[in-house]
Amino acid sequence: MRLRKVREAAAHLVQGGFAVNKSMTAAMCFAAAMALLTAQPRAVQAQTGASIKDCTDVCPEMVTIPAGRFVMGSPAGEKGRFLDEEQHAVTIAKPFLTSRYDVTRGEFAQFVAETHYDAKGSGCTGAAGVAFGTSPRLNWENPGFAQSERDPVVCVNWADAQAYADWLRKKTGKPYRLLTETEWEYAARAGTATAYPWGDAPSHDNANYGEDDCCAGLAAGRDQWMNTSPVGSFPANGFGLYDMNGNVWQWTQDCYHAGNSGGPADGAAWTDGDCDLRMLRGGAWFFSPVLARSANRVWFNPENRYVIIGFRVARSQ
Repeated sequence: MRLRKVREAAAHLVQGGFAVNKSMTAAMCFAAAMALLTAQPRAVQAQTGASIKDCTDVCPEMVTIPAGRFVMGSPAGEKGRFLDEEQHAVTIAKPFLTSRYDVTRGEFAQFVAETHYDAKGSGCTGAAGVAFGTSPRLNWENPGFAQSERDPVVCVNWADAQAYADWLRKKTGKPYRLLTETEWEYAARAGTATAYPWGDAPSHDNANYGEDDCCAGLAAGRDQWMNTSPVGSFPANGFGLYDMNGNVWQWTQDCYHAGNSGGPADGAAWTDGDCDLRMLRGGAWFFSPVLARSANRVWFNPENRYVIIGFRVARSQ
Protein backbone atom coordinates (compact mmCIF):
# COMPACT_ATOMS: atom_id res chain seq x y z
CA MET A 1 0.00 0.00 0.00
CA ARG A 2 1.11 3.55 -0.68
CA LEU A 3 1.47 4.61 2.95
CA ARG A 4 3.62 1.57 3.66
CA LYS A 5 5.93 2.55 0.79
CA VAL A 6 6.37 5.97 2.37
CA ARG A 7 7.33 4.31 5.66
CA GLU A 8 9.76 1.93 3.95
CA ALA A 9 11.43 4.73 2.03
CA ALA A 10 11.77 6.77 5.19
CA ALA A 11 13.67 3.89 6.79
CA HIS A 12 16.57 4.69 4.47
CA LEU A 13 16.98 8.00 6.29
CA VAL A 14 17.08 6.77 9.88
CA GLN A 15 20.87 6.38 9.98
CA GLY A 16 21.19 10.06 9.11
CA GLY A 17 18.91 11.03 11.96
CA PHE A 18 15.66 11.43 10.03
CA ALA A 19 12.57 9.64 11.29
CA VAL A 20 8.86 9.70 10.51
CA ASN A 21 5.91 9.22 12.72
CA LYS A 22 5.62 6.25 15.10
CA SER A 23 2.40 4.54 16.16
CA MET A 24 0.77 5.79 19.32
CA THR A 25 -0.24 3.77 22.35
CA ALA A 26 -3.85 2.82 23.00
CA ALA A 27 -3.95 5.29 25.89
CA MET A 28 -2.86 8.15 23.64
CA CYS A 29 -5.43 7.19 21.01
CA PHE A 30 -8.11 7.20 23.74
CA ALA A 31 -6.96 10.65 24.84
CA ALA A 32 -7.28 11.87 21.26
CA ALA A 33 -10.83 10.51 21.04
CA MET A 34 -11.74 12.29 24.28
CA ALA A 35 -10.32 15.53 22.90
CA LEU A 36 -12.63 15.25 19.91
CA LEU A 37 -15.65 14.73 22.15
CA THR A 38 -14.90 17.57 24.54
CA ALA A 39 -13.42 20.35 22.44
CA GLN A 40 -14.29 21.41 18.90
CA PRO A 41 -13.57 25.14 18.67
CA ARG A 42 -14.36 26.93 15.46
CA ALA A 43 -11.36 27.55 13.21
CA VAL A 44 -10.11 31.12 13.01
CA GLN A 45 -11.51 33.21 10.19
CA ALA A 46 -8.79 33.29 7.56
CA GLN A 47 -7.52 36.70 6.56
CA THR A 48 -4.44 37.96 4.85
CA GLY A 49 -2.34 39.78 7.43
CA ALA A 50 -0.48 43.03 6.92
CA SER A 51 3.20 42.67 6.05
CA ILE A 52 6.22 44.54 7.37
CA LYS A 53 10.00 44.52 7.05
CA ASP A 54 12.05 45.42 10.10
CA CYS A 55 15.03 46.49 8.02
CA THR A 56 15.59 47.23 4.34
CA ASP A 57 16.53 44.54 1.84
CA VAL A 58 18.10 41.92 4.10
CA CYS A 59 15.20 41.31 6.49
CA PRO A 60 12.49 38.86 5.47
CA GLU A 61 8.99 40.13 4.77
CA MET A 62 6.84 39.38 7.82
CA VAL A 63 3.08 38.75 7.90
CA THR A 64 0.85 39.30 10.92
CA ILE A 65 -1.03 36.13 11.91
CA PRO A 66 -4.19 36.92 13.89
CA ALA A 67 -5.14 35.41 17.21
CA GLY A 68 -7.72 32.64 17.10
CA ARG A 69 -8.66 29.06 17.88
CA PHE A 70 -8.23 25.87 15.89
CA VAL A 71 -8.12 22.10 16.20
CA MET A 72 -4.57 20.81 15.80
CA GLY A 73 -4.10 17.41 14.20
CA SER A 74 -6.12 15.40 11.68
CA PRO A 75 -9.51 13.70 11.85
CA ALA A 76 -9.58 9.92 11.88
CA GLY A 77 -10.81 9.71 8.28
CA GLU A 78 -8.12 11.88 6.70
CA LYS A 79 -6.33 10.01 3.91
CA GLY A 80 -2.72 9.24 4.83
CA ARG A 81 -3.20 10.15 8.48
CA PHE A 82 -0.64 8.94 11.04
CA LEU A 83 -1.62 8.05 14.60
CA ASP A 84 0.52 10.79 16.15
CA GLU A 85 -1.76 13.45 14.67
CA GLU A 86 -4.30 13.32 17.52
CA GLN A 87 -6.62 16.28 17.56
CA HIS A 88 -6.79 18.77 20.39
CA ALA A 89 -8.03 22.32 20.80
CA VAL A 90 -5.55 25.20 20.71
CA THR A 91 -6.09 28.88 21.44
CA ILE A 92 -3.64 31.39 20.00
CA ALA A 93 -4.31 34.29 22.35
CA LYS A 94 -2.11 36.91 20.72
CA PRO A 95 -1.19 37.73 17.13
CA PHE A 96 2.35 36.89 16.01
CA LEU A 97 4.35 37.35 12.85
CA THR A 98 5.98 34.87 10.51
CA SER A 99 7.93 35.28 7.31
CA ARG A 100 5.82 35.30 4.17
CA TYR A 101 8.33 32.94 2.53
CA ASP A 102 10.90 30.39 3.63
CA VAL A 103 14.22 32.12 4.29
CA THR A 104 15.82 32.37 0.87
CA ARG A 105 19.32 31.55 -0.22
CA GLY A 106 19.93 35.26 -0.86
CA GLU A 107 18.74 36.27 2.60
CA PHE A 108 20.87 33.60 4.23
CA ALA A 109 23.90 34.71 2.18
CA GLN A 110 23.55 38.22 3.60
CA PHE A 111 23.55 36.79 7.12
CA VAL A 112 26.72 34.78 6.42
CA ALA A 113 28.39 37.79 4.80
CA GLU A 114 27.71 40.03 7.80
CA THR A 115 28.52 37.54 10.55
CA HIS A 116 31.09 35.19 8.91
CA TYR A 117 29.07 32.36 10.41
CA ASP A 118 30.22 28.86 9.39
CA ALA A 119 27.08 27.22 8.02
CA LYS A 120 28.91 24.51 6.09
CA GLY A 121 30.51 22.39 8.80
CA SER A 122 31.28 18.85 7.68
CA GLY A 123 28.92 18.92 4.73
CA CYS A 124 25.34 18.14 3.82
CA THR A 125 23.31 15.07 2.98
CA GLY A 126 21.97 14.94 -0.57
CA ALA A 127 19.34 12.78 -2.21
CA ALA A 128 19.64 10.40 -5.15
CA GLY A 129 16.59 8.18 -5.48
CA VAL A 130 15.82 6.80 -2.02
CA ALA A 131 19.51 6.70 -1.12
CA PHE A 132 20.91 9.58 0.90
CA GLY A 133 24.62 10.27 1.21
CA THR A 134 26.58 12.90 3.12
CA SER A 135 29.32 14.77 1.31
CA PRO A 136 31.67 17.52 2.52
CA ARG A 137 31.28 19.08 -0.94
CA LEU A 138 27.59 19.74 -0.40
CA ASN A 139 26.46 22.80 1.54
CA TRP A 140 23.97 25.66 1.43
CA GLU A 141 25.88 27.27 -1.46
CA ASN A 142 26.17 23.98 -3.34
CA PRO A 143 23.31 21.58 -2.52
CA GLY A 144 23.99 19.48 -5.62
CA PHE A 145 21.39 21.17 -7.85
CA ALA A 146 20.91 24.66 -9.29
CA GLN A 147 19.20 27.29 -7.18
CA SER A 148 18.39 30.97 -7.57
CA GLU A 149 18.77 33.57 -4.86
CA ARG A 150 14.98 33.30 -4.43
CA ASP A 151 15.03 29.57 -3.73
CA PRO A 152 14.71 28.50 -0.08
CA VAL A 153 18.07 27.94 1.58
CA VAL A 154 18.73 24.25 2.30
CA CYS A 155 21.53 22.32 4.00
CA VAL A 156 20.89 24.28 7.21
CA ASN A 157 20.57 22.59 10.58
CA TRP A 158 18.58 23.70 13.62
CA ALA A 159 21.52 25.67 15.06
CA ASP A 160 21.96 27.50 11.74
CA ALA A 161 18.32 28.54 11.83
CA GLN A 162 18.69 29.71 15.42
CA ALA A 163 21.81 31.69 14.51
CA TYR A 164 19.94 33.43 11.70
CA ALA A 165 17.08 34.36 14.05
CA ASP A 166 19.60 35.64 16.61
CA TRP A 167 21.21 37.83 13.92
CA LEU A 168 17.81 39.35 13.13
CA ARG A 169 17.17 39.96 16.84
CA LYS A 170 20.44 41.87 17.17
CA LYS A 171 19.97 43.77 13.90
CA THR A 172 16.39 44.87 14.54
CA GLY A 173 15.88 44.72 18.30
CA LYS A 174 12.79 42.58 17.64
CA PRO A 175 12.17 39.14 19.20
CA TYR A 176 12.83 36.91 16.19
CA ARG A 177 12.70 33.14 16.67
CA LEU A 178 11.48 29.95 15.03
CA LEU A 179 7.81 29.09 14.88
CA THR A 180 6.52 26.65 17.44
CA GLU A 181 5.07 23.46 16.02
CA THR A 182 1.57 24.57 17.01
CA GLU A 183 2.00 28.03 15.50
CA TRP A 184 3.25 26.41 12.31
CA GLU A 185 0.12 24.28 11.89
CA TYR A 186 -2.15 27.20 12.77
CA ALA A 187 -0.41 29.40 10.20
CA ALA A 188 -0.36 26.64 7.57
CA ARG A 189 -4.07 25.89 7.94
CA ALA A 190 -5.04 29.58 7.78
CA GLY A 191 -8.56 28.84 8.95
CA THR A 192 -9.00 25.55 7.08
CA ALA A 193 -9.68 22.09 8.47
CA THR A 194 -8.84 20.14 5.30
CA ALA A 195 -5.73 18.04 4.69
CA TYR A 196 -4.09 20.88 2.75
CA PRO A 197 -4.90 24.60 2.80
CA TRP A 198 -6.48 24.26 -0.65
CA GLY A 199 -8.57 21.13 0.07
CA ASP A 200 -8.33 17.42 0.80
CA ALA A 201 -6.58 16.31 -2.39
CA PRO A 202 -2.89 16.93 -3.15
CA SER A 203 -2.21 19.19 -6.12
CA HIS A 204 0.98 20.03 -8.01
CA ASP A 205 -0.76 23.26 -8.96
CA ASN A 206 -0.58 24.32 -5.31
CA ALA A 207 2.72 22.96 -3.99
CA ASN A 208 6.11 21.47 -4.86
CA TYR A 209 6.28 17.86 -3.71
CA GLY A 210 7.57 14.56 -5.03
CA GLU A 211 6.27 11.31 -6.46
CA ASP A 212 3.10 9.86 -4.98
CA ASP A 213 4.82 6.61 -3.99
CA CYS A 214 7.97 8.27 -2.55
CA CYS A 215 10.73 9.25 -3.00
CA ALA A 216 11.95 11.50 -5.82
CA GLY A 217 11.22 14.92 -7.21
CA LEU A 218 8.40 15.25 -9.74
CA ALA A 219 7.51 18.05 -12.15
CA ALA A 220 3.79 18.25 -12.97
CA GLY A 221 1.20 20.99 -13.40
CA ARG A 222 2.40 24.32 -12.00
CA ASP A 223 5.17 22.38 -10.22
CA GLN A 224 7.92 22.40 -12.84
CA TRP A 225 10.82 21.80 -10.46
CA MET A 226 12.54 18.50 -9.71
CA ASN A 227 14.23 20.10 -6.71
CA THR A 228 13.44 23.32 -4.82
CA SER A 229 11.28 26.01 -6.42
CA PRO A 230 11.68 29.78 -6.00
CA VAL A 231 9.60 31.02 -3.09
CA GLY A 232 6.20 32.37 -4.09
CA SER A 233 5.86 30.10 -7.13
CA PHE A 234 2.51 28.74 -5.92
CA PRO A 235 -0.65 30.41 -4.58
CA ALA A 236 -0.55 31.78 -1.04
CA ASN A 237 -2.74 30.38 1.72
CA GLY A 238 -5.47 32.34 3.48
CA PHE A 239 -2.96 34.18 5.67
CA GLY A 240 -0.87 35.25 2.68
CA LEU A 241 1.92 32.75 3.38
CA TYR A 242 3.73 30.83 0.64
CA ASP A 243 5.17 27.31 0.63
CA MET A 244 3.93 26.33 4.06
CA ASN A 245 3.12 22.97 2.47
CA GLY A 246 5.81 21.52 0.21
CA ASN A 247 9.14 22.78 -1.19
CA VAL A 248 11.29 22.25 1.95
CA TRP A 249 10.79 20.96 5.47
CA GLN A 250 10.82 23.79 8.01
CA TRP A 251 12.50 23.66 11.41
CA THR A 252 10.35 24.51 14.43
CA GLN A 253 11.35 25.27 17.99
CA ASP A 254 9.87 22.14 19.58
CA CYS A 255 11.52 19.08 21.08
CA TYR A 256 10.26 15.69 19.92
CA HIS A 257 7.15 14.16 21.44
CA ALA A 258 5.52 11.04 20.08
CA GLY A 259 2.20 12.74 19.43
CA ASN A 260 0.00 15.80 19.87
CA SER A 261 -1.70 14.39 22.96
CA GLY A 262 -0.94 16.58 25.96
CA GLY A 263 0.75 19.24 23.85
CA PRO A 264 0.59 22.96 24.59
CA ALA A 265 -2.92 24.33 24.13
CA ASP A 266 -1.76 27.94 23.87
CA GLY A 267 0.63 27.83 20.91
CA ALA A 268 3.79 27.59 23.03
CA ALA A 269 6.75 25.40 22.11
CA TRP A 270 7.14 21.95 23.65
CA THR A 271 10.50 22.49 25.36
CA ASP A 272 10.70 19.23 27.29
CA GLY A 273 10.75 15.68 25.96
CA ASP A 274 13.49 14.40 23.64
CA CYS A 275 15.37 17.57 22.75
CA ASP A 276 18.01 15.55 20.91
CA LEU A 277 15.41 15.59 18.14
CA ARG A 278 13.56 18.64 16.82
CA MET A 279 10.27 18.85 14.97
CA LEU A 280 9.95 19.65 11.28
CA ARG A 281 6.84 20.57 9.35
CA GLY A 282 5.65 21.06 5.80
CA GLY A 283 6.92 18.30 3.51
CA ALA A 284 9.44 18.75 0.72
CA TRP A 285 10.14 18.47 -3.01
CA PHE A 286 11.55 14.95 -2.56
CA PHE A 287 8.67 13.42 -0.59
CA SER A 288 5.15 12.15 -1.22
CA PRO A 289 2.20 14.54 -0.82
CA VAL A 290 0.95 12.60 2.22
CA LEU A 291 3.85 14.15 4.14
CA ALA A 292 2.92 17.68 3.01
CA ARG A 293 -0.43 17.60 4.79
CA SER A 294 -0.93 20.37 7.35
CA ALA A 295 -1.16 17.88 10.25
CA ASN A 296 1.85 15.72 9.35
CA ARG A 297 4.70 15.67 11.89
CA VAL A 298 8.31 14.54 11.47
CA TRP A 299 11.45 14.94 13.52
CA PHE A 300 15.16 15.10 12.86
CA ASN A 301 18.59 15.23 14.46
CA PRO A 302 19.13 19.01 14.86
CA GLU A 303 22.85 18.74 14.11
CA ASN A 304 22.44 17.35 10.60
CA ARG A 305 22.05 19.27 7.35
CA TYR A 306 19.95 17.97 4.46
CA VAL A 307 19.04 19.22 0.98
CA ILE A 308 15.36 18.89 1.89
CA ILE A 309 15.39 21.11 5.00
CA GLY A 310 15.12 24.89 5.31
CA PHE A 311 13.25 27.17 7.71
CA ARG A 312 11.22 30.31 8.16
CA VAL A 313 11.27 32.77 11.03
CA ALA A 314 8.67 34.18 13.38
CA ARG A 315 8.55 36.94 15.93
CA SER A 316 6.30 38.01 18.74
CA GLN A 317 4.64 41.39 18.51
